[in-house]
Amino acid sequence: MIAKLLGVTTRTVRNWKIEEVFNKKVGRKKRETTLKEKIMIAKEWKRQGYPGSRPVMKSLSQVRVRAVREVISGLKKRRKKRFYKTKKQVRTSVKVNHAGAVGCMDGTTMERGRDFLIYKDRGSLRLQAEKCESSLKSIDTIKLLEKVKIEKNLPLVLCTDNGSPFCSGNVGKYLSKNYIIQLKNLPHVPEHNGSCERGVREFKELFIENLDSEKTTNILNKKRLRPGLSWQTCNEFEENNRKHFEQADRIKFYESTKEKINEALKNIECKKERRKKEREAILKNMELYGLIQINRGSQPRRDKPETIT
Repeated sequence: MIAKLLGVTTRTVRNWKIEEVFNKKVGRKKRETTLKEKIMIAKEWKRQGYPGSRPVMKSLSQVRVRAVREVISGLKKRRKKRFYKTKKQVRTSVKVNHAGAVGCMDGTTMERGRDFLIYKDRGSLRLQAEKCESSLKSIDTIKLLEKVKIEKNLPLVLCTDNGSPFCSGNVGKYLSKNYIIQLKNLPHVPEHNGSCERGVREFKELFIENLDSEKTTNILNKKRLRPGLSWQTCNEFEENNRKHFEQADRIKFYESTKEKINEALKNIECKKERRKKEREAILKNMELYGLIQINRGSQPRRDKPETIT
């Protein structure tokens, strides 16, 4: 670990006498901070759990203060760079292939007693907002879904958090009656519903200026060009990329997903592990049916999709 951070070999760290050869190779005057001092600082920094420079200064009183600060600053930069490089290689992102296939829902409060329910299509990024009569409840969730159903835009999968307005018994019955799979976040991981969180932020920013939900949604859907949609508006992209799902298609996807979930949850008792396996089963089945594309490290997985009909 220390050798990688310093950019030298492990043998160099073990044998400090190489310092003399190192300085001769450079062909310059002796460096202010020797390699021996750098290794001492790096080892002490690691031993203390990668803190700031002050704890290391107190432990290594024989080393100059400026040298400790410079070395630790460089080590922090290199460690941060390695961390983000590794994170990028294992990072997972989900791209929705069709408009109308996946929807997400979340609530927001403008002021006390003034709540709004936001619904966003993950494929076209089209946003709908419904004002609640009082605080957000499960009745408001069903009311907005009924409005989406009248427009024939009910999704196959609905992404929500773990709030009571989305996880009540009435909402569960409505979703099962209309053959909609609910994809819930893991606890304390709002990033799983990040698309809707971003939609809520955009809605709130524009609503404060206009004080009109209908005008705000019109600006977002009809006037704002989206780089992720090839510089089209949400409505334009939806017209060209909407996929209509028949009732038979919806039932087939719903039943196959439920089977995959039941298989994944066999002999698992831990609640957190069950939720994790449930999410994995739903996402895997969505990918098999060609509804989404899962990218890992900016590279798509090459699973052969099945046809939904």
